[in-house]
Amino acid sequence: MLIIIYCLFYYFFKFEIIKPTESNLTIKQFISVFHFNDKNSFWKIFYDIPKNKIGYFSMIGYVASMTLIFASYIVGISTSLLILSDSYRNFYKHHIPYVLYSLIVIIAIYFTIRFYRKEYYKYKYGC
Repeated sequence: MLIIIYCLFYYFFKFEIIKPTESNLTIKQFISVFHFNDKNSFWKIFYDIPKNKIGYFSMIGYVASMTLIFASYIVGISTSLLILSDSYRNFYKHHIPYVLYSLIVIIAIYFTIRFYRKEYYKYKYGC
């Protein structure tokens, strides 16, 4: 938890948008420049550690904190339903935890895409 708070600190206080020297980059090229300072290395994000550590920590801080917030709501609702409802308890036994984990992964992917779109918008329109 402290690592996520530390990374969120980077996002709010240390992070500044990287202004690529080239204009009119696509979002894939922007993500490549954001992490590797090279517009043709998008796929390296899946198997290599980014060179821009502050940007990487900022992305992790934003995505992890937002995912944990929404995942806690999902788990809280599920736990409340387990306590209150016998039919949900019976239904829960049949692969519902996998559905909950899948929802959490989908939420993490959503906030990752949202982060990159937000930063791309800042780059594109100077906000």
